[in-house]
Amino acid sequence: MGQQNLSATNTKLNRIAWLSKQDPKKEFGCLMHLFNNESLLECFYELDKNKAVGKVSVVHES
Repeated sequence: MGQQNLSATNTKLNRIAWLSKQDPKKEFGCLMHLFNNESLLECFYELDKNKAVGKVSVVHES
């Protein structure tokens, strides 16, 4: 996935976040197409590395 696709995914996620704030009771279905290896890795590296290690013992290395 290139930078353009990642940017489009971020735009879609921002839109979902905005819609959720506008209507907290809004339900979304079928969001799995927005998640892929690159987006999950990006989220992983945004995690606070000073937090506790997860169940699978994956740690954030600087």
